[in-house]
Amino acid sequence: MSNSPPNLTRIKTVIRAKTGVIIDDKNEYLIGSRLGILLEENNLSSFDELADVLAGPQDSPIFKKFLERITTHETRFFRDESTFAALVEQMIPEWMERNRSFGGASRPLNIWCAAGSTGQEAYSIAMLIHSKFPQIFPSLNLVSTDISETCVERASAGFFTDYEMNRGVSDELRAKFFVRVSDKGYNISSEIRSKVEFKQQNLLVTPYAGKFDIVFCRNVLIYFDLAVRKQILEGFQRVILPDGFLVLGATESPTGLLDSYVVRQFGLTRYYEINSTNITFAPAQMR
Repeated sequence: MSNSPPNLTRIKTVIRAKTGVIIDDKNEYLIGSRLGILLEENNLSSFDELADVLAGPQDSPIFKKFLERITTHETRFFRDESTFAALVEQMIPEWMERNRSFGGASRPLNIWCAAGSTGQEAYSIAMLIHSKFPQIFPSLNLVSTDISETCVERASAGFFTDYEMNRGVSDELRAKFFVRVSDKGYNISSEIRSKVEFKQQNLLVTPYAGKFDIVFCRNVLIYFDLAVRKQILEGFQRVILPDGFLVLGATESPTGLLDSYVVRQFGLTRYYEINSTNITFAPAQMR
C-alpha cells in the first residue's frame, strides 16, 4: 500500500491516466512545485478538487496549463552529438543504399520527432541533412509532435533566444541558417522552417499517422511504466517502415517490449532497426 498522503493519491492517478507520467513517492514533490499554482489560480482547496476538474474537457484552459506544468520539455540543438553522427554517417547512407531503385532523392525521407518539445531536435536534423545530403533535402519530410500546445507554437515560430542558440549551434550554422531579429534572439531560416510540420499530439491518445523511415523519441519513455512504454513502442512499430530506425534515449530500450528489431551501434549511440528483414534468428537472441 502506498504511503502517499491521501490528497495526492487521486491527482497521481489522473497524471498517469492523462499523460502516462508516473509520480512515485520519490518525486511526488513535483506535484506541489508544478501544479500548486493551479490551485491558487482556480480557487481550488486541494489536489483532489484539481483531479475532479482535470477529469473534464481536455481543451479547457486549466487542462492545457496542467499539461504544460507536469511534463518535461528539456531540449537543445544537437543534443547528444553521437546520435546525430549516427544519423548522417550510418542511418541515412543505409537508407539511401536501400532506396537506390527509387532514383536516389526521388523517394521522400520521412522522419518523425515524437515529443519534439520546442523544435530544436527537428531543426537540427533538417540543418544536418541540408548540409550533408543536399540531394535529399528537397524531398525530406519532417514531423515534430509534442503534448504541449505551447511547445508546438514556439517550435512553429522558429524563434530562439541567445541562450538557446548558445546550446549547440555553431557559428557556421548560425550564419547559414539563422537571422538575428532582435537583441534577444534569432529566427531560423524559412528554408529550414518549411521542412518541418509541427503538431500537438499525446502519444497515449492520438493515433500515430503516417509511415516513417526514422522515428526519434529520446528521453521520454523513462517517465512511463512498462505498460505505457510497451503501448508507445508498439505504436511506433506499426508506423516505422521495414528496416526503418527507432532512436531512443541512452538509458531507454525496447528490450522485453518489442520482438522484431535489431540493435545497431555507432560510437556511443545505440539505436534500433525496426521490422527488420534481416532477422535470421529468434527474437530472444537479440537481447
